Amino acid sequence: MEPWWIGLAALWWAGLGWLLRAERRRLGWFTLLLAGATALDFVLTAAQAPMPIYALGGFKIPLSMIWSFWVGISLIRRPNGATRA
Repeated sequence: MEPWWIGLAALWWAGLGWLLRAERRRLGWFTLLLAGATALDFVLTAAQAPMPIYALGGFKIPLSMIWSFWVGISLIRRPNGATRA
């Protein structure tokens, strides 16, 4: 089951990143980077890679923490996504 929720998270982040590119460009590209890191974790988990290689999948953890703070700050500063005049 673990590989599937990781894979679904990668798809969700990829779709969200693709949509965010129009309104919040840098956040959108960072979200796509996070989707790529999560997809790598999906592949390594599904393949049951040995530990030194499997650790590469852990890059998604700090990226997701940064993403969470970034989204929170972005929503507080511009809740409706409106651009500044």
